[in-house]
Amino acid sequence: MSTFKKLITVILLASSVLSAAAYAEEEIVPIFCIGDEVPKEIDGTWYCVES
Repeated sequence: MSTFKKLITVILLASSVLSAAAYAEEEIVPIFCIGDEVPKEIDGTWYCVES
């Protein structure tokens, strides 16, 4: 029974880590802008534009 509980715990932890990673991937911005510029996506390409 103890092994079964450990297995369930590992599966639940793995699924929560994967869902957190998927959420983070949606939020990530693959560009770093300097100063007053902010990242903006235009047609799938990221650019730095003045805010």
